[in-house]
Amino acid sequence: KGSARERDLLDKAIGEHAEKRNAPVIDSFAGIKDVELFGEAMGLESNYVKTKFLIKMIRRGKESSINDLLGASNSLLDKELFTFKVTRIMCARLDATITSLKRTKNYRGILSLLDADASRWVREEAAAECASWKTNNFATASLVATHSMVMRLKSISESLDDASMKEKVDVICLMSGTLLKAVQAQEEEDIQNV
Repeated sequence: KGSARERDLLDKAIGEHAEKRNAPVIDSFAGIKDVELFGEAMGLESNYVKTKFLIKMIRRGKESSINDLLGASNSLLDKELFTFKVTRIMCARLDATITSLKRTKNYRGILSLLDADASRWVREEAAAECASWKTNNFATASLVATHSMVMRLKSISESLDDASMKEKVDVICLMSGTLLKAVQAQEEEDIQNV
């Protein structure tokens, strides 16, 4: 539905709307109605536009402002698209966290807690996701925010029939949880040693 050029134009419009949205709480899709209409004119479901908007907000690290909207719109999502794209975004964040931890002497030991195959897969997914971006519109986020989003992603993916995708979400869920606990423990130890 719609030519590649039309889809690119639609994605650009969705991205611009996501970039402009700076409200602390976004609780409706009212601000993207014009983009939804454009998508519908191309023969695309409004669920596609809504899903892409949420993905773009998450890519920009703005998931805290769409938290309520994400919860309320669960039934409106293209869950397969959402799970696939957000899994890759979370892999990019986790890979950035791992890279950062490697540079900090006190935190390098944490990396030994991670499964080597899972770490390799996360790095590959992160590279694939970053390569797919036409512009550098990736925002880093705290490990707490990343883990919170991964937990929400796990909840959303539960209804999917795709066992492989569920397994991927489980991998990043385990990794983000392990990293978060280990980093918090290291921070507590660092504070006690001061």
